Amino acid sequence: MLVQLLKHTYQRERPSIIEVIDAVGYSFPSGHAMVSLIFYGFLTYIMARKTSSKALKWSITSLASILVLSIGLSRVYLEAHYPSEIVVGYLAGSVWLILNLITFEWVKWQSERKKSARM
Repeated sequence: MLVQLLKHTYQRERPSIIEVIDAVGYSFPSGHAMVSLIFYGFLTYIMARKTSSKALKWSITSLASILVLSIGLSRVYLEAHYPSEIVVGYLAGSVWLILNLITFEWVKWQSERKKSARM
């Protein structure tokens, strides 16, 4: 919903008109960049929390970062987005991810606090 809200707010046309590549609708910000950062960022966060190995955490983070960057670069390469749309997609995705992680941690903290108060 956030992607659609931003797209309809800015109503920026796509950079090319190649019907095979282009998606329908506006292009600003890049939904692929935003959603990939949110999804793989949250997946990385969960996986990194479950392991104690620093090497594994680094590997997971590196692979997820490469994947997210590759998705953004592919959208520019295919001329489906301008680079600025990818950057804004990453920024908006980062803000959304951070807000969700803060909420996730707060709910977890509240739950643990209630458990310890009962004991």
